[in-house]
Amino acid sequence: MTINLKGNLYQDDGDAVSGATVQALTAGTTSVIDTDTTDSDGAWDLPGLAEGKYDVKISAGTSVRYIKWNDEIKDGQAIGTVGS
Repeated sequence: MTINLKGNLYQDDGDAVSGATVQALTAGTTSVIDTDTTDSDGAWDLPGLAEGKYDVKISAGTSVRYIKWNDEIKDGQAIGTVGS
């Protein structure tokens, strides 16, 4: 079984964030497993990850946000919108 993480990144005013870096990290570490860049619609996709626990790091300019696996990522559920 594989895990597919995906979502959209928006600014507080609702505009999509293009060009942000989104990384899947081994949970609780800084080990990068996969990386994507948001498109013009703010969409990102990290497909085909091995079954396991992942944190997601989102960097846009000087802003860095994390989604911790145990807080937001549930079995069978895609990650939704993450504010910038």
